[in-house]
Amino acid sequence: MRVIFLDVDGVLNYHEQLVRDQRPDSIDQRCVKRLRRLVDSAEDVRLVLSSTWRRDPRDGRFSTKLRASLAEEGLDLFSQTVVCFGGGRGREIKLWLEEFHGQVDGFLILDDDTFDMGDDLKPYIVKTSFAVKGGDGGLQEEHMEKAIAILQGENRLRLQV
Repeated sequence: MRVIFLDVDGVLNYHEQLVRDQRPDSIDQRCVKRLRRLVDSAEDVRLVLSSTWRRDPRDGRFSTKLRASLAEEGLDLFSQTVVCFGGGRGREIKLWLEEFHGQVDGFLILDDDTFDMGDDLKPYIVKTSFAVKGGDGGLQEEHMEKAIAILQGENRLRLQV
């Protein structure tokens, strides 16, 4: 299988949209449509939630909204990374990859916040933007070519957790 590690804030939404919609659980469906194109670009692609939305502070409202937005494009979450206190999101992704060792042929990380990713994960990241002055953030057309190339490539990480 191929995996897309999915952040939400800054990938499926962005600051100006949240302000405009006045909803912290807002999702830009155009970004979800682009995500659908990524999933369709390779065989057996699964979505793994690596976002802080895993820890839904609103009694499931964020999770419900995310699943509904994904379902509009025929998408669903396969899994989610564990929450680690210490080590950051990069460590959480590595732990997930270790758990599914031998089953992952390639992976892509979509995230706007990469400060806690190790150097070994950087080649697999497409960095999006949460805050863009006067424009749209999140997953944009400009990210698609690189994202597809990473997702279609052979990129098995030699784990050092």
